[in-house]
Amino acid sequence: MKLQDIVCGTPAMKIQEMINTWYQKSVGSMYRRPKPYSTTQKIGGALTYANAGLYTNCFKLDVSSLYPSVMLRYEIDPGTEKDPDHAFLALLKCITDERLALKELGKQDPDAKIREQSLKILINSFYGLLGSGQPHNNPDSAEKVTAYGRKILTLMINVLEKAGVTVAEADTDGVLCALGSDTTDPIQHLNQVNAALPEGIKVELEWVMPWVYIHAPKNYILYDGSKHIFKGLFHKRDQPALLKEFVTNFINFALISETDAISYYNKVLGQIRSGTMPIELLTVKKKHSKTMVNFSHLGKIGDKISFYIGTDADGKEANVNTGPYDVLHYVKYIDKLMVTLMKNIFKEDFVLDNKYPTRRKRKYADADSTNIQQ
Repeated sequence: MKLQDIVCGTPAMKIQEMINTWYQKSVGSMYRRPKPYSTTQKIGGALTYANAGLYTNCFKLDVSSLYPSVMLRYEIDPGTEKDPDHAFLALLKCITDERLALKELGKQDPDAKIREQSLKILINSFYGLLGSGQPHNNPDSAEKVTAYGRKILTLMINVLEKAGVTVAEADTDGVLCALGSDTTDPIQHLNQVNAALPEGIKVELEWVMPWVYIHAPKNYILYDGSKHIFKGLFHKRDQPALLKEFVTNFINFALISETDAISYYNKVLGQIRSGTMPIELLTVKKKHSKTMVNFSHLGKIGDKISFYIGTDADGKEANVNTGPYDVLHYVKYIDKLMVTLMKNIFKEDFVLDNKYPTRRKRKYADADSTNIQQ
């Protein structure tokens, strides 16, 4: 394998090259790479489940290397026609064993930890090879892997719910659980799940958190007792800092009472309406790309630009980096968040005050002189 391919090639390409090397040594000059199977068929995806809400006393169970474990447990590979020596599974087993050894060493050795993470990416890419366009692909085998993955996740959910645990979210290889006022040790539930799973499939306790807020599938906030961890929408760079600040503060008040949470919303709404919301909380910073239309006045393609929503001379919404923010835009923004938070946390519809402010035409000479740093 060329150095450039090692550096720039996908993990699936590297696995394919290892299989090629196996057969070149086994068969010699007689070896011919098999033709890839058609990849037009749709491979079933992973199971995703989410129940939006605010949960307390939470923990997450995660299947250790789900797809590699499934392939080894059920001997799923490219098939005997393409892989008569079962080199695919032999290589996967060898690399998995090495990774597990490094994982143990990594508890004390940072270098071993780095190597273990590299091998983790590699073993997870064996599944990717099956669904790729490489010679040793097999979409049917890839479908079997995801099907077993869905069955295993469903089994985990059933075991946990039977034990009285609230399953807040499940995605591919992990289940996010909530105990609420139940003081049962999460390890007890971990042991119950492991006892129910097939041999070769192991679940680990990934974390324990005081509370978790699920906004939507794959969009949530974790609180570990000292800091917040943001996932999905809350982690995107194209969102203003106001999103994180408002949602986390609202949750903190919601944990006290619904009245306190609504009072906080009214305070923020009043600040936006008065035009005194700090511009830095509304500012988005990102790299200007070709796909970003209506941003040319803020910088060239490739520049790092800062902007928020203001209005143009005709009173229409515009991306700006100077002047006042558009009150109407941000009132609607915070109202939309409020409706979702009330429904998710308190399970009720929130009636908004729909008396939105109106925009007016303005001259640039009348604009506020506020500027933000680029």
